[in-house]
Amino acid sequence: MDTQQAGFFIEATSHCRDGKLPRWSFWVRGTGGSTRQGMIGTDEKGFGLYLYTNGDTSPGGRRLLMTPDSVSMPDSMSRLEANALAAKLLHRLGWGLPREHDTQTFAKFELRAIG
Repeated sequence: MDTQQAGFFIEATSHCRDGKLPRWSFWVRGTGGSTRQGMIGTDEKGFGLYLYTNGDTSPGGRRLLMTPDSVSMPDSMSRLEANALAAKLLHRLGWGLPREHDTQTFAKFELRAIG
């Protein structure tokens, strides 16, 4: 899937094996045809899909998007495979649709780059 045609793109991907941060995390830009951006990722073991809030990667700083039993991203995945799966899952959640059709309340959890 071409994520730019889907209305968003994954700008950066991070993989952490130590169990202190999300196993996989993705910086996503341009959801809903806008310049909105945010970080999604798995839990520390590579399960579930979460929207991380306020740049916080602790369990209290994330909002469940897909349950741990429905998403698994093992260490054996390449970054390319992980990006493709993340894009597929975001598309399934309605990301990339016009804002009025966006079923996720992404705007409440926007992250802004400070620079």
